[in-house]
Amino acid sequence: METNDDIKNLLAKNLESTEKALGILRKIHRAMLWQRIFAFAKWVVIAALVVVGFLQLQPLIRPFLDNYQNILKIFEQINTLPKK
Repeated sequence: METNDDIKNLLAKNLESTEKALGILRKIHRAMLWQRIFAFAKWVVIAALVVVGFLQLQPLIRPFLDNYQNILKIFEQINTLPKK
């Protein structure tokens, strides 16, 4: 009968250890879930800031782009001149 009690004690210890491991595993899983959520949110915020920044800077950049286009047109006209 002592072996029966020993087996019961071992099973009880095993169950306790398993429950502790399951609790730790659940905490790790929850932490990983929140990590994924915040990583996604971080990229959404970065993308939103890039879009908003582009939209805010576009009126300031427009004159430079227009000048650049004019310079390109001038170079195209120079390249199309007949060569002597």
